[in-house]
Amino acid sequence: MALTDDVLMAARTHLNDDSAINWPDSRLMPKFQEAFRDLQLSLELNGIQVLNEVTADLTVNAGVTDLTTVTGYPIDLITPIWLKEKQVNEDDSFLTSMTPVDFIPNVDQDITLNWWSWQSNKILLLGALVAVMVQLRYRRKLVVPTLNSQDIGVIQGETFLSYRTAAIALGSIKDYQGRDEMNSQANMRLGDLMAFLTNHESQMLLAKRQPYHRRNWYRNVIRSI
Repeated sequence: MALTDDVLMAARTHLNDDSAINWPDSRLMPKFQEAFRDLQLSLELNGIQVLNEVTADLTVNAGVTDLTTVTGYPIDLITPIWLKEKQVNEDDSFLTSMTPVDFIPNVDQDITLNWWSWQSNKILLLGALVAVMVQLRYRRKLVVPTLNSQDIGVIQGETFLSYRTAAIALGSIKDYQGRDEMNSQANMRLGDLMAFLTNHESQMLLAKRQPYHRRNWYRNVIRSI
C-alpha cells in the first residue's frame, strides 16, 4: 500500500506544483485528511470489508450489561456486526452466536448472555450469572494519517486520494473549474477502487454482491469543496 507522502506528491503533480512551491506538505496535509475521511465514508457506505475487524476474547464479568465498559472494547468501532459467546476456558469451537434485538428482554439472567442490543452507540447485554467470553466483529474506523511516512491503509486508494486532495486544494482557493475537473477524475477513480476492492474480497463473502456499474452501483461522497 502507498504512503501518505506518495499521495501528496501525486496531488502536487495534479496541481502542477511538483516542486511544492505553492502546496507544501503543511498546506496540503489538511486537504489530504479531508479526502481520506471522504474515502472512509464511501468504504462504509459500500460495505467494503477493509473496515471489518474482530476482537480477541473479551471477558464480560458477571452482571455486566454494557459491553462498552469491558477491558479491550475497541475504540475504533463504528458499528457492531455480530457477537459470539463461550464459557471461560472454552476454545473457539464452542462459540455460539448471540441474537441481536432492539431491546434486551426482561428475563432473569442465566449463565449465558444470549442477546445484544446496539443502542446510543453502546452494545447492551442482559448480563450473566458468571463471567462469559465474547468475540465481537465490527466495522472499524481507519486511522487518519498525520505523518508522511504513514501507510494510507487502503490498497490502491492513492489515486482517488490524490485527485480528491487536489480538488479540495483548488476549491480552497476558489478555482472552481479546476476543482470540478479534479473531482471528476476522483469520481472515476472511486468507482474503479470500489470495483477493485469488491473483486478482491469476493472470495471471502458469503453472498454475491450487487454487480458493479460505474454510474450507479457505488455510493460516492464527492462534495463540491
